[in-house]
Amino acid sequence: MDTDIKPGDRVEVTQTNRGGFYKGRYLATGIQLTTKARVKVRDDEGKQYMPLLTHVKKLNLHIYLPVI
Repeated sequence: MDTDIKPGDRVEVTQTNRGGFYKGRYLATGIQLTTKARVKVRDDEGKQYMPLLTHVKKLNLHIYLPVI
């Protein structure tokens, strides 16, 4: 996954282990890189999580307009 996550970057958390179960995906905003293994993110509802860095992917929000 992407390791250059900066505060304010939009990210997608691909999985979250809660008691060993797959929870799913959600979009979030990166807050800070806490350790080499974890990153602190905030989801759209305002809840903060610290998933593993391997479960977080940075989104590319470039808008490509067609050339006419």
